[in-house]
Amino acid sequence: MTRMVSACAVALFVMTATAAAAQELDCYLAPYMTVNVGSEVTGVLSEVPVDRGDYVKKGEVIARLDSKVEQETKELKRERLEYLSREHERKKQLFKKGIISSQEIDEAQTAVKVAQREYDEAVQLLARRTIKSTINGVVVQRFLSPGERVEEKPIMKLAQIDPINAEIYVPAAHLGRIRVGGAAFIRPEPPGKGEYRGVVKVIDPVVDAGGMYGVRVEVRNPKHLLPAGLKCQVRFPGK
Repeated sequence: MTRMVSACAVALFVMTATAAAAQELDCYLAPYMTVNVGSEVTGVLSEVPVDRGDYVKKGEVIARLDSKVEQETKELKRERLEYLSREHERKKQLFKKGIISSQEIDEAQTAVKVAQREYDEAVQLLARRTIKSTINGVVVQRFLSPGERVEEKPIMKLAQIDPINAEIYVPAAHLGRIRVGGAAFIRPEPPGKGEYRGVVKVIDPVVDAGGMYGVRVEVRNPKHLLPAGLKCQVRFPGK
């Protein structure tokens, strides 16, 4: 009797382990997004302070184009604006004393407005020659170096890996059992460690010719412990 109970217990354990294993599906980790960063204006690169593998923050300067001409133009526009602003103030005092007409005041005020607009445009043109990161991420590849000309080709590729995506191909038999917003648990292959909770964000509505459909799970990765490109296993509670 004892041997029968033991045999049943072993069989139950094997069935449970097999069922648990069957709930796990293969997946791979991919960046949340990748972007090719370029310049909206042409020119020669003067500085690229980041390289492959560097982490960058959104808004951080990642490249600069040569901007000597634009810098000089901005300074000239600033000096002209300051001069015309002083002239406007001087003419206001003369008008109060009845020395000049209101027309001259209007002309001086218009000149200041035009100079202000020209200065603002010069500032914007200069700013366009500084390229900033559009995401928090890592430099995946740098295409250009200082001294090279920037035209249509991107300067570098960035990848956002927090959050990170787990991409899974699920058998059609499970269609309808996985829901957007549902939980999923990701276990990366070595050298990755531990288990990470994620949220189902995308379920493809079309099953491919192989009888599979895609599911995307989003996983928080603030310490970058999950590298993109790593294989993983995923389980969906209650699947």
